[in-house]
Amino acid sequence: MKRKIVLIAVLTLAILTVLTGCTEGRYTAIMSLERNSENAMEMSYFSFDGYKQKSLNLDQGDELEITMEMTTDEGELTISVIGPDGDVLYEAENIGEKVQSTLVADQDGTYRIKVEGNHKGGFKVSWDYAS
Repeated sequence: MKRKIVLIAVLTLAILTVLTGCTEGRYTAIMSLERNSENAMEMSYFSFDGYKQKSLNLDQGDELEITMEMTTDEGELTISVIGPDGDVLYEAENIGEKVQSTLVADQDGTYRIKVEGNHKGGFKVSWDYAS
């Protein structure tokens, strides 16, 4: 009976991880509300310190359209797009209004959308890509 309950719990967690879209990072957030999906990351918080990122597999020629918004009460926050080779392809710091940008993948590989800083406020990053 115990094995069955553990198995159900593990399967449920695995399914939820796949359905919610995986983000990764190392951060501390105090009094935060977070929403993640396959095409967006959104957080509001009293304090955020560290980084959070989402990996996307793109093919050469894919167009990545990214929309970013920030609310800053205090601190610094950077949103960047990093290519497969680790180079920063786009970076926005402490934006005060909605910003949109379109990038074209110059090679096949894993691209990362990264949010990093020591910040009070919130952010929303959404993206879409097509061949």
